[in-house]
Amino acid sequence: MDLGYDVIVTITGIVLVFLILVLLMAIITLEGKIFDAINGKKAAAKAASAAKPAAPVKQAWPTLKTCHWQVFLTLRRRLRSATRGLAPGP
Repeated sequence: MDLGYDVIVTITGIVLVFLILVLLMAIITLEGKIFDAINGKKAAAKAASAAKPAAPVKQAWPTLKTCHWQVFLTLRRRLRSATRGLAPGP
């Protein structure tokens, strides 16, 4: 019984498996670097577009410097002063 052939096949198989493992690790690392570069370019483009100042936005309504209840009380006083002397409702 000659074990030489069996030993050569076994060692060749083990070496081949480890070489394939190293090759797969290299491919995965390379893909990671490629995708990191792509994401870096996208982030740089997004940061560049965000760095541009936006046009000033004209507000539709003027901002109030008072609280809503102060505005309500002012309107209520004006309404009462405008309706004094009128006949009460039904």
